[in-house]
Amino acid sequence: MKKVDPDTPYGRWVLSQIKKWCQETGRPFREEEWRDKIYEGGLHVIGCQRHESRRIDDQLAGRAGRQGDPGSAQFFLSLEDDLLRIFGGERLANLMDRLGVKEGEAIEHPLLTSAIRRAQKRVEERNFEIRKRLLEYDEIMAKQREAIYAIRERFLLPAPGEEPDNTELFQYLEEMLDEYAEVLTERFVPKNAGPHQWDLEGLCRELKQLHPTPPTPKDMEEFRTAEAITERVREILREQLAFQRERLAPHFPMVARLVILRTVDENWRQHLLELDDLREGIHLRAYAGRDPLVEFKREAHRLFQEMVLRAEEQVVRFLLSPKLVIRAEPEVRRPVAAGARPARTKKKRKKAR
Repeated sequence: MKKVDPDTPYGRWVLSQIKKWCQETGRPFREEEWRDKIYEGGLHVIGCQRHESRRIDDQLAGRAGRQGDPGSAQFFLSLEDDLLRIFGGERLANLMDRLGVKEGEAIEHPLLTSAIRRAQKRVEERNFEIRKRLLEYDEIMAKQREAIYAIRERFLLPAPGEEPDNTELFQYLEEMLDEYAEVLTERFVPKNAGPHQWDLEGLCRELKQLHPTPPTPKDMEEFRTAEAITERVREILREQLAFQRERLAPHFPMVARLVILRTVDENWRQHLLELDDLREGIHLRAYAGRDPLVEFKREAHRLFQEMVLRAEEQVVRFLLSPKLVIRAEPEVRRPVAAGARPARTKKKRKKAR
């Protein structure tokens, strides 16, 4: 610990700086107390290793000499520390050979300090690249998160007493029906396949779960192209949507909002788990000469599209189901005890007078 004589020019300068700081901050200045602190050298910080970040080391050393107080700091390192062994091993070993330092001997040299600084800089650059890479992955997930939140915000339940605008809701449902009609038709009637490869029975079986009077395979055979069948399926789904809106009025809009929100939330949670699994193993694509970030972006987009289509299918199948019934819970009234008189309000007593 370095001691300073307060009677030397340097000690008097330190004492004057402390006095000036006390005057600026409004703190009492006791010369004898500060002279003792100056003589003892103040706080001495001892570090047993270097941190990967130079900023952390500077903060630790800055604990000494705070606000004009005297102090000092000193670090004791080993060449076997991870920082020096991994990032400065060969360079430091060559330096020790040139200096002729023996094993176990204490070393203090400006070249060693600069070598440690260079090793810390290499670690900081590596950590910066890692954080930058993680941010690029997070940006991909953030865009998907914004898309999901935009859907949820559009169909949040209105506040009590607020009249909801269902125009956007019904427009969204019709767009969802159109997309599902194309997906459903492509599943059983591929565009690139001939009529002999169409599965009209499977298509009608699926439509039976969405419409009380679905068409028969014979009815669908009248259409010669997959586009015509898609248009017919779209008409059937829209007819069922109009029927459900009329049958379940006036509760259908509220039910539709609840179903959309619940379905989106459940599928989004499952999608996040899939993205976590993808992110853990995407680095293995680098062994095949592929950029893991590009592969993650492509796979994440594919999973997101599948999640959206899956959620839309679940919403359509739930809302168009002929078995969908809304039951209003009966109001529960407390029984009145025998002989009990009904309570009167203050307003009624005033009228009785």
